[in-house]
Amino acid sequence: MYCTIEDIEALLSSDFFKEHNLPDRSKLKIIAEQVAAQIDGILIKYGYTTPPTNPQLKSLLGAMNANGVAAIIASKDHPADVRPDNVFKENYNQGLQVLIDRHYIDYVGLNEEEDDRQW
Repeated sequence: MYCTIEDIEALLSSDFFKEHNLPDRSKLKIIAEQVAAQIDGILIKYGYTTPPTNPQLKSLLGAMNANGVAAIIASKDHPADVRPDNVFKENYNQGLQVLIDRHYIDYVGLNEEEDDRQW
């Protein structure tokens, strides 16, 4: 898991979510582990080594993990026209695309010869 339960709760702290029942912390953890497993699959498929050690990559993955969970939670039990999950889902999908395109390596100034090639 790349994020904390507190990271997820911070994303879900808006008034909208306060009015709805959120899963308890143990269920949030299970969902976060499932999202992290999906992220790991992408990392491995595209040549990254897991677990990553680069702090910038770990930060990106933490944000992706929390947004992925928030997107799942926000999409449950709410009619499509009132779901606030679009931004969470968009953030998560953009993070996946960055990993797939490997643009993040250029963004943080790393290249294949440097020590963080494993990520």
